[in-house]
Amino acid sequence: MKKEFYYSALFASFLLVLYLASRPKKKEKRKGGKAKKYTHIDFKPTKGMVAAAKRGIKLRKKYGKGGLTTKEAGKLGIGSGYQRALDIAEGQELSPKTVKMMKNFFSRHSAFKKHHKETPPSKALISWLLWGDNAGERWSKKIVRQMDAVENKK
Repeated sequence: MKKEFYYSALFASFLLVLYLASRPKKKEKRKGGKAKKYTHIDFKPTKGMVAAAKRGIKLRKKYGKGGLTTKEAGKLGIGSGYQRALDIAEGQELSPKTVKMMKNFFSRHSAFKKHHKETPPSKALISWLLWGDNAGERWSKKIVRQMDAVENKK
């Protein structure tokens, strides 16, 4: 009886080792949410972005428009302007994926800059502010260029 148990346990251990060895390995270890290969890139929003996001949040609360909620954005498969503003306003380090989403937002919406009205603020203006305003546009383009340079070195 003990011998059967020993062989069963040995066989189970062998199967576990096989399973663990066959699992795909993690691509890279991460430090603070960003891949090791990007450690030299500063993913922290600028002061101008933080100020713009805070202004956008205030205007969104006051006028009840501009920027999608996380739920609304999820249905469309895009980033949430309101969530992005909260992250930026807190000065949180953003992930590489988020920075790419920001660049894509600005690329899609830069054509609507002519609709940015101050009084009363337009939805377009509030959304733009939530994503970090012109400072966010410049910053996201710069960071994505730096990430692309790392990728192209390979």
